[in-house]
Amino acid sequence: MDGEGREQVTRIGIVRVNGQPEELEGPDGRRQPLMGGTSRVSREAQARICDHRAHPGQPQYGLAAVAAPGLTRGEIFDALYQRRTYGTTGSKILLEFSIEGQPMGCEVTVRDKPKLSIEAHGTAEIETVEVLRYSNSDGGFQILHTMHPRTADFSWNAADETFREDSTYYVRLRQFGLVRDHVAMAWSSPIWVKSERKESQTPPRGAGGLMSWAVSKTAGPWV
Repeated sequence: MDGEGREQVTRIGIVRVNGQPEELEGPDGRRQPLMGGTSRVSREAQARICDHRAHPGQPQYGLAAVAAPGLTRGEIFDALYQRRTYGTTGSKILLEFSIEGQPMGCEVTVRDKPKLSIEAHGTAEIETVEVLRYSNSDGGFQILHTMHPRTADFSWNAADETFREDSTYYVRLRQFGLVRDHVAMAWSSPIWVKSERKESQTPPRGAGGLMSWAVSKTAGPWV
């Protein structure tokens, strides 16, 4: 909160063209998962591209996409506020990612295995589409599914059969070819999934005051 009582909400970018937090190639030659090994994923990540030239002599490019119902100022800023965004390294890739029919940036509560859906349209053939998941048990973002469409248009639907606790998901796409000497890639914003079984737990009664229960929830969007 600031001095006037207004809530200050912090947002962080999860994708930058210039010095990407998610490296295209790690030291061992493998691509590294976004923010792997950190728990700082609770409503504080949003796909966006930094399209400035921060390093003199090293111009970089990228695109930030907003999934909005229209092109008015209000509609675009509402979509940003709701985290319905994704980023690319410069190609005009169309990417939709949803869980249980809820789009990128949402928080979803499920009773059973969450149903994931992806629709993508590349400007060239899509090489790989990956679904990554973070949970406490995973210990960081892990690749859950890898698909090799080899076509410009791709759709996919599946349930996460290994879902067992609150998790965060996002999609990473790579297509053939380069854009301004960069690998053509796109990253979705995350979707946070909570287990209804956990939320529906009832505090025990008759414990003689030996056990107390407290629930704390933080609401509000971020970037």
